[in-house]
Amino acid sequence: MNKSEAIIDIKTKIQVANLSVSVYEPLIKETISINSYSNMLSDVKRDIAIVTERINLFVDNVNPTNEMISAFHRNQDHILSRIESRIAIIKNAYKQDQDTLNEIESRNKAIADKAAKLNNTITKHNNDTVKLGIALSLGAAALAMYKLITR
Repeated sequence: MNKSEAIIDIKTKIQVANLSVSVYEPLIKETISINSYSNMLSDVKRDIAIVTERINLFVDNVNPTNEMISAFHRNQDHILSRIESRIAIIKNAYKQDQDTLNEIESRNKAIADKAAKLNNTITKHNNDTVKLGIALSLGAAALAMYKLITR
């Protein structure tokens, strides 16, 4: 691998990491249950800055040997692997958080549906009770009228 290939490979991985950071940073800020992952995201951003700085220094090195290129690439790959694994942890945490939120939302919907059915049943029973009360009142009035007439 030559100097250009090493730099392009590392810069590509850094761009992917930056994209992941830009996607997950706002999601972490708005999601309370994975807020603890913001420290991990800060570590990722710090590592990205370190690798970016090292690339800039490496670019300034005019004629590195093949051994220097290999060592540089290996060292940066180690940091990039750490970045990728942290981003994977954050992605999984976010996915689990979303799954939990979806489950809670589903349960809340089921509870709301049951509450609506119960409310409809209560309303129906209340209407039936009112009708029964009216019927009893009319019956009592009719009985009273009958007693008055038959005296």
